[in-house]
Amino acid sequence: MSALNAAGAGWYPDPSGERGQRRQERFWNGAAWTAQVRASRSTEPAKLWIASGLPSAGPGEIIPPRPLRLEDIIAGAARLMKAQPGWLIGFPAAVSAVMMLLWFGATAALGVWMFSSIDVSAGSFFSTIVLLFLLIFAIELVAFAVIATAVVAVSEPAIRGKAIEARTARDKIIASAPRLAGFMVIHGVLTLAPYVVGGMVLVTIPVLLIFVPVVWAFTMWLVVRYSLTIPVILLEGATTMRALRRSDQLIQGSWWRSLGIQVAALVLMWCAFFVGYAVTFGLGLFLIGSGWAFYIAVVLLLYCDLTLRKEGAAPVLTSEGSDD
Repeated sequence: MSALNAAGAGWYPDPSGERGQRRQERFWNGAAWTAQVRASRSTEPAKLWIASGLPSAGPGEIIPPRPLRLEDIIAGAARLMKAQPGWLIGFPAAVSAVMMLLWFGATAALGVWMFSSIDVSAGSFFSTIVLLFLLIFAIELVAFAVIATAVVAVSEPAIRGKAIEARTARDKIIASAPRLAGFMVIHGVLTLAPYVVGGMVLVTIPVLLIFVPVVWAFTMWLVVRYSLTIPVILLEGATTMRALRRSDQLIQGSWWRSLGIQVAALVLMWCAFFVGYAVTFGLGLFLIGSGWAFYIAVVLLLYCDLTLRKEGAAPVLTSEGSDD
């Protein structure tokens, strides 16, 4: 209530009603909202919201209709998962279970092949280990892409206060997941780059290992810059390269803040993993997919926040967002 009481009387974005009514303003008398409403006359809604500190998320809302703070994004991601437990908790858990089965299957198959060979050279053994690692990593990328698609497809209408049928959600996931293929390849290369460089340096010129942290830092810088690519591809229909440029534009000037928000989400995710595995392997496995879903939900809300701050409107918050 302190933020509300600190704001002067005047017209502010209406905190009530459906998301399609966010261009309506309601009069704040300095102590409470009144019944007076009007069409929005603000050309700079982001600045108005930031200055006023109004409003907070109302009952049943995922996020407040204003630029978001860290606590808004984290709490909003938790509300999304609570609002859609089947798609954002159960479905990711099922995907992670399938991923684990494929991991074990690939490991067992290559293990049987390797140990059934009469003469396995050191080179063949090393090649098999590398192949197994790449195969497991590819399976993980596919699983992550499917979960990310489900989170964005289901969360978009949920953020706008609309329901989505199971069949519609399933069709959107099937139709949209392949669109992430190009980006997941790029993401995979960026993720593996520090390990590949470190391995090559270790084998050839070990003294140069002191420069590996530089590679890690550069990789992290790129990953944060392009962290909004997934929601841009899925919500704006952009190609992979256009989505990378768009993500870079939105992150500019907010790199450190974006890093901090994502690190906070990852810390919570990994804490859940450790607690889960400490209790039982099954719970830890269950939390892998759910943790990924939570992280993607945070990235999605960060995308909403930055588009609102920089462009004065976030398509996912309005009735103009697609339900198809």
